[in-house]
Amino acid sequence: MHIPVRTCIGCGTRKSKYELIRLVLAGAEGVIVDYQQRRPGRGAYLCFKSECLLEMKKRRGLDRAFRLKVSPENYAKIETELMALLQKSKLESLLGFAAKAHKLAIGSEAVKQAVSRNKAKLIIIAQDATENTQRQIKYLCEKQKIPWVYYGTKNSLGSLLGKTEVVVIAVIDPIFAQNIAKLWED
Repeated sequence: MHIPVRTCIGCGTRKSKYELIRLVLAGAEGVIVDYQQRRPGRGAYLCFKSECLLEMKKRRGLDRAFRLKVSPENYAKIETELMALLQKSKLESLLGFAAKAHKLAIGSEAVKQAVSRNKAKLIIIAQDATENTQRQIKYLCEKQKIPWVYYGTKNSLGSLLGKTEVVVIAVIDPIFAQNIAKLWED
C-alpha cells in the first residue's frame, strides 16, 4: 500500500502525511488547520512539535508554502490553536501513561480516599462536574493543600481513561503530578 509522504515546513523532515498536521489556504479565512486532512486547496504540513511550529514562524514557512504573504495575525491565530492542541495532546498522553502505571485514583470515592491517605498530589476535576462535587473536592484540596485544576468534561475524561464518565481524578505519583502541573504553568 502506498503511503503519501510530505515535508514539514518547520524542520524539513519527510514523514507520512498522517503523522503531520495539515494547514490549508481557505480563501477569506486565510490559512487554517485542517484536522481531517480533507479540505480542498493547497496544503502545507507541519510536525506535531512546538519546535517545528516556532521554526515555521521564524522562517515564514507559510509564505513560502502558499506563495503569498500570510498576515502576522494569521500566524498568531495558527500558533495559538496549535499550541493549545500540543498542550492537550501532552496532557492526555501523560494521563494515559499514569493510568497504565496505576498512578491515578479515578472517581469521587477513590479520590476522597487518596486525599484522606495523603497520596493525592494533584486533582483534576471535570468542568461539567456538579456544583456539590466541585465544592466537596475543592474543600478537601484546600484542607490538605493539594493543587487542583479543571480539565475537559466527564465524557472526555472518561473516554481518555476507557470509562463512560469520569468526574474527578487524583494523580498519586509526584513525578506525573509535577509534569501534568507544568502544562498549566506554560
